[in-house]
Amino acid sequence: STLWGEFYKGVYRTNLVLDNVPAISMDQEVKNRTMGEAHFLRAYYYYNLAIRFGGVPLVKTTVNADKTPSRSTIGETWSFIEEDLKNAAELLPLKSNYSATEIGRADKGAAQSLLGMVFLFHENWQDAFDIFKTVIDSGEYSLFPDFANMFKPENDNGVESVFETQAKGGESADYSNGFNFWVRPRNGSTIFGLGFDMPTQNLVDEFEAGDPRLKYTVIRQGDIISDEVKDFPFQAAWAAETGMNCGKYVVGVTVGNLAERHEQNMKNIRYAEVLLGYAEAAFRIGNKPEAVAKINMVRARARGGAQGILPDVKTSDDIFAAIVHERRVELALEGKRYFDLVRWNLAEQKLGPLGYQSARKGLYPIPQTEMDVNPNLEQNQGY
Repeated sequence: STLWGEFYKGVYRTNLVLDNVPAISMDQEVKNRTMGEAHFLRAYYYYNLAIRFGGVPLVKTTVNADKTPSRSTIGETWSFIEEDLKNAAELLPLKSNYSATEIGRADKGAAQSLLGMVFLFHENWQDAFDIFKTVIDSGEYSLFPDFANMFKPENDNGVESVFETQAKGGESADYSNGFNFWVRPRNGSTIFGLGFDMPTQNLVDEFEAGDPRLKYTVIRQGDIISDEVKDFPFQAAWAAETGMNCGKYVVGVTVGNLAERHEQNMKNIRYAEVLLGYAEAAFRIGNKPEAVAKINMVRARARGGAQGILPDVKTSDDIFAAIVHERRVELALEGKRYFDLVRWNLAEQKLGPLGYQSARKGLYPIPQTEMDVNPNLEQNQGY
């Protein structure tokens, strides 16, 4: 219910912009950018609703809006998201056109990248290939050289950043980032957290021998979390459920007394995900060489020059299996895996033993609080 409410709050705010900014007399370049940001963010909120709930009520304006809107179909929802993203891509500047004080705003590449992800979800492979290629060919982004340091706040909005949620340290929860505190180990020093999002041995086993990403993704027995708590090596007993904790946004990060109100941004879209989305689309349209080339770019960055680990994928390999694997280890604990499994129709196979129910088609339930106030909402199947 929190997700539903927050995303629709965002929809309301972006609708206010789109309803009122066109009539304002202002610098046209700033107006275009403002409208483009609103189109992008509205699409981003609806995208997050669609992958969780399916077709949802499409509230497009604050003017005489229906107070009890019915759900649109998933097709109608995707089409509206596409339209918003195409509008955003037309209006937004390239990342390189932003000044240092404006960096972090949504840009053209962010809109195009999210549009590519939408195309992946409804299996529009050629369009996904084309739009991801546009992002890649723009030269606006590249892989951050050092995976180990990418999630540290000093590297926010770096070369790999396509879209990040900006945070300001020390501020209230509305402006700072509490993720570090949510996933930080529970015990070990005066600097600890809630220990949520515990990775499993199944995830650890997915990493190939020697993959350097594992150390910065999963905290295991004996690991040093950061210099700040170097005298308190991680103990598996602190995470009784699985014996491990989330390493991303935590390993090597100093928090002081700001773990709950940290400055680090959340990386919603990374260039690595764009490359892997492009690889998937390329594979689907039969272009194995392009698919392999982009998978190997991600693996080369992870390898970091080390020899004898993470060998290149070859066109003779099972390319789809390589994509599934690479997305899992590269994007681990970033909130992507579940939705990947659902759209690949692998959720029942992978998650069935853990309680996944195929009748629900991977969707969340519509919150009961919303059903209570809107009689025109219909519940998802299986609930």
